[in-house]
Amino acid sequence: MKIKRLLGMVLAASLATALLVAMAPSSQAEAANASSFDPGNIISDAVFFNGNAMTADSVQQFLNAKVPTCSSGYVCLKSYTQDTPNRAEVFGRCAAYSGRAGESAASIISRVGIACGISQQALIVLLEKEQGIVSDSTPSARQYRSATGYGCPDTADCDTSYYGFFNQVYAAALQFQYYAANPTRWSHVPGRVNAVRFHPNSSCGSGSVYIQNQATAGLYNYTPYQPNAAALANLYGSGDACSSYGNRNFFRIFSDWFGDPQRGTSLVRSVDNVTVYLISGTQKHAIPDWNTLNALYPLGAIGYVSQQYLDNFTTGAGLGRVIRSSAGKVYFFDVGAKLQFMTCDDVSAYGYPCGDSILLTDQQISSLRDGPAMSRVFNTTDHKRFLIEAGARREVLDDASLAAVPHPENSVTLFEPAIAYLPYGTPVARNGVAAETRGSNALGLLVANRITPITEPMLVQSPLRLTFSTGSLDSESIVKLNPSAGITGFMKDADKRLSVMTTEGRIEVAAATYAGIPFLETDATVLANLPVKAKTTGPHFVKEASSSSLYLIADGKKQRLLSWAPYGLYVQDHGVPATIWTVPDGVLTSIPEGAALAGLASGQLVKSASSPRIYLVDGSRLLALSTFGVSVGLGFGGAYSVVSDATIASYDATTWIDSLGVKCGPDFLAGIGGKAAPIYDPTLVKAFGLKFVQLSTSTCAAMPKTSTPMTYFIRGETGKIYWIDGGQKRPINTWSEIERLGAMNKWIDVSGDLLDAIPTGASTAPGT
Repeated sequence: MKIKRLLGMVLAASLATALLVAMAPSSQAEAANASSFDPGNIISDAVFFNGNAMTADSVQQFLNAKVPTCSSGYVCLKSYTQDTPNRAEVFGRCAAYSGRAGESAASIISRVGIACGISQQALIVLLEKEQGIVSDSTPSARQYRSATGYGCPDTADCDTSYYGFFNQVYAAALQFQYYAANPTRWSHVPGRVNAVRFHPNSSCGSGSVYIQNQATAGLYNYTPYQPNAAALANLYGSGDACSSYGNRNFFRIFSDWFGDPQRGTSLVRSVDNVTVYLISGTQKHAIPDWNTLNALYPLGAIGYVSQQYLDNFTTGAGLGRVIRSSAGKVYFFDVGAKLQFMTCDDVSAYGYPCGDSILLTDQQISSLRDGPAMSRVFNTTDHKRFLIEAGARREVLDDASLAAVPHPENSVTLFEPAIAYLPYGTPVARNGVAAETRGSNALGLLVANRITPITEPMLVQSPLRLTFSTGSLDSESIVKLNPSAGITGFMKDADKRLSVMTTEGRIEVAAATYAGIPFLETDATVLANLPVKAKTTGPHFVKEASSSSLYLIADGKKQRLLSWAPYGLYVQDHGVPATIWTVPDGVLTSIPEGAALAGLASGQLVKSASSPRIYLVDGSRLLALSTFGVSVGLGFGGAYSVVSDATIASYDATTWIDSLGVKCGPDFLAGIGGKAAPIYDPTLVKAFGLKFVQLSTSTCAAMPKTSTPMTYFIRGETGKIYWIDGGQKRPINTWSEIERLGAMNKWIDVSGDLLDAIPTGASTAPGT
């Protein structure tokens, strides 16, 4: 029973609808009903040939219940034991039997049933039917010696060579397998009409019986009489002089003790082989999978029969989903229903020639409920749709796709596993749709009857979402659409123009900017839905839609900006357009990373942890300071930040700034202490005699400036006024001299650092 329980667990776990379990007939005992007696089907094959119907323990419990108390001085069947012999295998009939000392009757019944593939329930009923020994509280030795009536003909004494309880049980079980192995050798043959007598007295006559199965034929060969009307009219008593009771009593006792003996099934398997077969006529057809088995649930639950019994049937073709009746009608079956094909072309579409399908019996056909007419438009219970053509299933993307091809108006809705045997064909899918691969995040655009892979962000974060509706297809359908190279965001049109996808459309770009990045030729339909928003011929800024990271694209690399400082630098110093283009997520993935653009602002002072040298950040370079006087004098102060050696190394740091004279573009300025003053007079520039260091545009923008331009006169922190002349500062010592030189209120206050940077000359004097 362990194997059977395990199978039940597998069924419960595997069958989504559990229909087999729900339809399994009850095996509970119930009073026999004479109207249920069918002379052509006394007991089903599935019940009779189930050699694992009961374990030894369950047999023992049954026997205990039948005779709770045995009469004094008697040994009832529940307590009977004997030494049992070894029996060699009878090939194709009974497996080898190993004898045991003091083996109980329950063990004998169970183990013989297993060895010979005969139901223990049937053997128990046979013992009761022949000798009444199961329910007898005062059994005799004669009852044990001829327990199953084997070798005891109606017209002669019993054959002593078969005496003994074990011999009787074993011989009877073996005999039923002999009947099954050679069904036409005996008087009563299954599958045809037989003349079955009513009584040993030939004058009582016989009746024609169509014997439906082997188990019933075996019972008639063992006890060759059927009950007449009188015997059935008094099911628990006597009939008339022409009544016989053996097979009537077998039916009655089985019904009373174990339930309906006719609980038949066309679906059988052996204990040792998981293959389930459909029995139809003289053939057995292997059922390929649980889904097919589940679809046949009206034919009964799985019956366990012996391998010996199965071997009596010719192995036919494996069962498919197309069957036919004796009337020549062809059906598709699923969920316990049969759906009739109306044309042979439809049968062929499902992969079967019209006449090449498995023939079921009329009873099997009628047990399947009638469904609608079969259609080549096959809807599944999980909302897929297929058009069945030429032995393949073509998945339908949407209503508009189906409307564009010839198809029948009617459709059927069944479980998808019913057509799992059909290979996928090219799907019915129109162009202009974004097809999602079901069960994954994979997307593709259907254009020119091909699928072009695209990521979800590229679809939903670009204008394509407005023109490409979305549908779903199985992966097996997708591969049938001749996939092309995917859309990466880097596109090339028929004229070899290059463009990059953005969230607004696309921008045309120069090849040099994206050197080394492959641009894929893209279908014109896709490009038409991505309007060109701009053209850029050089470096530019981009970011992805869901990221705050900003990149400069130049020379085939993406350089991440670590702050807004480099953005201003490249806009002001390098002429990069200020526009930041937003692209769908993932577009930048294939661009190699360049050196990050460190977050150092122009005009900032920095140093590395490993060096005392201080630098002034000047755009994309670092200017080494000679003294803090220079940075303070120019207005950049003296506070600095410590940065990593790697950050320092990422800049050009080969130039020094050791003068308070600087240039911003063509303009000259001088640091006067916290600010820089412009020098507009070229003669004055020369008169100062300073070294002028060119600064970047961004550094100049960060440098504080005076609105008053530099003059020839400067005043130091002590109040001393100087005249700049010939690269020197000449002291003016008197007010009259100031007035004479025209310096009154024209001087500029400067720091001592600037004064120290200009050599001191001779003081001014009248006439000089």
